[in-house]
Amino acid sequence: MSKKLFALSAQYLKKAMPLMIQYQIPTTPTNYALWYHYVSDNNSALQKHLDDKIAQHGTCTPAASEELYQRFIVDKREQEITQLRIELDSMTNELSSSLHDTLNDTNEFDRMLNKCLNELSSVEEDGFSIEKTLSAVRELVKESHDVRSSTRHFKSQLQEAQAEIAQLRETLLETQHDAMHDSLTGLLNRRVFSKEIETFCSNPSLNRTFSILMVDIDNFKTFNDDFGHQLGDQVLKAIAKRISDSCQEGEQVFRYGGEEFVLILPNKNFTIARQNAESIRRAIERLSIRDKRSGKVIDNITISIGVSENKPRDTSHDILTRADLQLYEAKRLGRNRVMPMPR
Repeated sequence: MSKKLFALSAQYLKKAMPLMIQYQIPTTPTNYALWYHYVSDNNSALQKHLDDKIAQHGTCTPAASEELYQRFIVDKREQEITQLRIELDSMTNELSSSLHDTLNDTNEFDRMLNKCLNELSSVEEDGFSIEKTLSAVRELVKESHDVRSSTRHFKSQLQEAQAEIAQLRETLLETQHDAMHDSLTGLLNRRVFSKEIETFCSNPSLNRTFSILMVDIDNFKTFNDDFGHQLGDQVLKAIAKRISDSCQEGEQVFRYGGEEFVLILPNKNFTIARQNAESIRRAIERLSIRDKRSGKVIDNITISIGVSENKPRDTSHDILTRADLQLYEAKRLGRNRVMPMPR
């Protein structure tokens, strides 16, 4: 590493570390790479997205960091090397073998070419012999065809490898997306939620207010029993979309499991969170779905919601337990309501 490059890296380090400490960013290799590029001023798109995350949440959560890392860093520099190492190594070995064979054929052609040229030279020196000349030319033509065939085969393998690499890249991106999202609704999954809520609860120094909404579809089992699981899936997808459409900037919705969803509302106290929950409840109450098999319109879809605001020294278990208890109370009181009642 040159002295200039070393000095520049040290300068970026001095800029990145205070920011990571300020925003309570764990000093993992992924996070450091993200913030290194952030302070380098070489990627305005990354800077804007990271600034937006900080403005919304007061930090950059693990899921957001991973998303930005995959989008702005890994996709450009490390995807084929780190994620596709096994597949690419295999293809490299195959291409190396083909290249070795092709080089052998080329060396053999070079040897035969020299031999034929020597024979033609001897024809000129020893006197004209039509048969000897034609024999040398025929051998040269034959070897030319052989090496052409070998190089064509190698070229074909290169083209196939390029197509396979593109397919592997696309498959990898899909796999990364699937690891973070629910396959049915397209929402972020419970695994991502667990990381997000831990981040919100583990940084008390940020002094952030946030709230949780626990959402459960009322009488969901009835939809499956009366109309089948296909309609149940329709209901889940429709409710997921309606909730997502109701989210404001910075709010996140996750499929928690089964017929349950959970929302994180950054910078929202109980009063505002409850108002949001009531808006979502009314939006779902107006929802109607047509059963694709029978043609019947289902318009009795409702949800119950439990609301909880974070408290000092809350763990993720604490705030989730309170929201879950309020959800249970909403069910006990007759469903299709938000609990607790306004203060």
